[in-house]
Amino acid sequence: MSKDSGKGTDRRTDRKGRAGGGRLAPALCALLGVLILLCAAASLLPVLYPKLAGCGAYRMTDGSLGPEIPADSLLLVEDVGPDAVEAGDVILYVREGEKAFGRVETNRRVEGEYLIENKNRAGTKPDGEPDADAEADGEADEEAEITVSYGELAGRVRSHYPFAGILLDIYGGTIGRIYAACFAACGAMFLMLAGKLRRRRR
Repeated sequence: MSKDSGKGTDRRTDRKGRAGGGRLAPALCALLGVLILLCAAASLLPVLYPKLAGCGAYRMTDGSLGPEIPADSLLLVEDVGPDAVEAGDVILYVREGEKAFGRVETNRRVEGEYLIENKNRAGTKPDGEPDADAEADGEADEEAEITVSYGELAGRVRSHYPFAGILLDIYGGTIGRIYAACFAACGAMFLMLAGKLRRRRR
């Protein structure tokens, strides 16, 4: 009797252990699947959100608007009229077929143009602060100022997201979208595997 009782106890313990392991594996697979799908969806936001918001999406390739807008930021650009632009706004303009961004210092409404902040102008430090020594020496070059006409205005930066511009470059092309689809497919496969493991446990 004692031997049979011991064997029965061992079998019950083994079944409990397998049941515990059987619950854990589907849960882990389901968790991984959900996390992968969420990451795939989040990585596509820089491509999808601007279209839903009715804005253009651009990657800031340099640090000329820093430190507020660092390089590789995602910039969302909206259409605005020339009079809506104020000092401190960042605008997108087109000159000789090339697009560029600049921060407005003054909206010269009478002349129909904007004065754009030029951090490379003599008399200005790299961080954009006035260089008192250069100004005292008469090194400031007034002719180095940048002006943008109203006709060159292509939009105003509505919002910006640091370093999200990298994702725009990755997923904006065909290859990037294929990567995103494969990534999402992996998440879906984990969810399918979790469902299959649950059915087998039953």
